[in-house]
Amino acid sequence: MESPQLLWQDPGWPDLRYDALHVGEALAAAQRARGVIEGKLAALGFDARQQLTADAWAQEAMSTAAIEGEPLDLLAVRSSIARRLGAEPIKSAAAPRHVDGLLDVMADAVDEADEPLTDARLQAWQAALFPTGYTGLRPISVGSYRTHAEPMQIVSGPIEAIGHEKAHYEAPTSAAMPAQMAAFLAWANDDKAEPSALVKAAFAHLRFETIHPFEDGNGRVGRAIVDLLLARESGAASRLIRISQRLLEKRDDYYAELARAQHGPLD
Repeated sequence: MESPQLLWQDPGWPDLRYDALHVGEALAAAQRARGVIEGKLAALGFDARQQLTADAWAQEAMSTAAIEGEPLDLLAVRSSIARRLGAEPIKSAAAPRHVDGLLDVMADAVDEADEPLTDARLQAWQAALFPTGYTGLRPISVGSYRTHAEPMQIVSGPIEAIGHEKAHYEAPTSAAMPAQMAAFLAWANDDKAEPSALVKAAFAHLRFETIHPFEDGNGRVGRAIVDLLLARESGAASRLIRISQRLLEKRDDYYAELARAQHGPLD
């Protein structure tokens, strides 16, 4: 049986569509829930808000790394966040460079949400995640989109089964990255492209993961893009929504739905 067409191979790509009536109830419920969070946050004092922000930020950092199978030291994460928020320092060893890099990305996404997304900004985010230029023992290109000629595939299977892995998805060619990312960034920076911040964040994540512009770090950068788009509407309060924590709790469903959406039509 022939596999479904890849999403980006559709002649209409990247014009994703959705049925507003079908998702309207869920969007309305999400908006109400977010309003409750923002209302409660406004009623708290500064110290309480700072503590909630620190806790949520730490959990999000741990979660977005854990989705990729990378455990972080919670104490190091909390210590680095306390320093950034000007809070009481936590006694801990200095955070490793890649931990500080991840927190730099998360801070930039939320604190500078109103600044345009650019190639240089996304490439700086990805470089911050891999300060040594390696992922594990493998050297990768950092601070630039991929340029290798071989296909970018999402595969699974045991390490010893090289050549017999199962390919779940194949991204657009490296040669297509400049045009693909130019279209993506123009859309992401267009305030009128999609009225719902929640829908735009979802579409942005799907589009970015479908393009898969980097050799590694696409998941973490893609979730930071979600944070940025939500922060454009809610500001720093968006940190309390904890998107990555929820995705980690539903990781199998997250990956399954992402894979499903990357095959078939644009609806």
